Amino acid sequence: MRKKLLIFVVVILFFVAFAYSGSGTITVKKPNSQNTWIKGNTYKIVWSKSGNMDSQVKITLYKPDHKSLIYIIAKPTPNNGSFLWTIPNSIPSGKYLVRVKTMDNSVYDDGEVFKIDSLSNVGKYAGIIKPDNSKNIGAILDAVNPGKNGKLKTINIISPTGGKWKEGSTMTIKWEGKSGEEFAIYLVSFDKKEVEKVIRAGFISLSRWGDKSKLKTYDWKIPERLFANVIKYIGDHRIKIVRKKDGAVGYSKPFHIFASIKTHKYKIYAKTTNTYHWKNKKKSSIIGGAPFVLGFKYDDPGNGKLRVGYANTYKEDSITYNYYGEAYRAHAFFDVSKLKGKGLITKATLHYHHYKGNYCGLRIYRVTKPFSNLFNASIELIENPQGNLSSLVRKWVRNPSFNHGIIFTGVDESFSHNNNKCVDYYDNVYMEIEVLER
Repeated sequence: MRKKLLIFVVVILFFVAFAYSGSGTITVKKPNSQNTWIKGNTYKIVWSKSGNMDSQVKITLYKPDHKSLIYIIAKPTPNNGSFLWTIPNSIPSGKYLVRVKTMDNSVYDDGEVFKIDSLSNVGKYAGIIKPDNSKNIGAILDAVNPGKNGKLKTINIISPTGGKWKEGSTMTIKWEGKSGEEFAIYLVSFDKKEVEKVIRAGFISLSRWGDKSKLKTYDWKIPERLFANVIKYIGDHRIKIVRKKDGAVGYSKPFHIFASIKTHKYKIYAKTTNTYHWKNKKKSSIIGGAPFVLGFKYDDPGNGKLRVGYANTYKEDSITYNYYGEAYRAHAFFDVSKLKGKGLITKATLHYHHYKGNYCGLRIYRVTKPFSNLFNASIELIENPQGNLSSLVRKWVRNPSFNHGIIFTGVDESFSHNNNKCVDYYDNVYMEIEVLER
């Protein structure tokens, strides 16, 4: 009887567990195989869901083998179908996939393999990187119609014959054609599989140009890169020409388009504010010997300078000594408004110089909301403050309302130390910013 009862309980628990576990589905829609996402930029991860499952999910980055976890993107986040992700510069360039999974691990999906790359490779790309919102227009006249004899008719393209072409320069496209024939011209990928740009939409009749010769020409000004779209036509390409009457196609030899940009460096010095926070811990009568008295002044070391740390001391008050604990913080604001519209920020490095104090250590925080008190501000620790802070500066430039500056603190802000201090001073506080400009 007990054995039958035990089996019955196990079966019931199994069905309860199965029914309670996620019974729905998740489908990752973005990123997909058509996307190349650039480090430091913000993109939207998109998924769909159906059925019953957790109200929260975790999002992770894997290598294409579906086994090697590279990065935890979000854990947890609402299961609402989208998540904005700013890609850290620390992730190596390469191919990855995004996994969206319920918190109870019952339902998940791996998206398509996509590419993450860095803008430091500008001018070195061997492939084509398009804006994330680009549309595949390869269906436009992409089919090649064979002639009546079943053999493929081709167009002889004379130029370009290869080489390197700078954005903004003019390329003269030459090919063989008869007067009155109509042609369409496209920029296509190196492997001929994808139309990157319709150079001349629809078919154009060469007869209206008054050109009766066998050799036809068309001057195309190569578009310059749009920073808002990350990378436009940097990389290796071919020209494709299609003849209307029979669908004959010609491809040029491969050529390379490189960026018409330069790197400029800016130094933006900080406007600083120093403040302190104190706590009166106790009163004590003089008991033999002189107490530890710092006589520390609540002075501001001046604009462009920082004071951080703590000082715990006694102050004389009549026949007693009041014991105080004092903590010091500094705020730095970098006005990056002059960088708006300059170009693409690729690197931002924070600089400061220790000129006086105890070498007590330093913590640096990004301020996330407006504040009135440095000791009661919404802050996030910057894990690597002397690394590349370009994503933070780009956010400040794009939306100045996000720019609440940076708070500097000592590693220790304790009020518990007796008769002790650890205060540091820093000056020459500035941000060095590299911008890709035309």
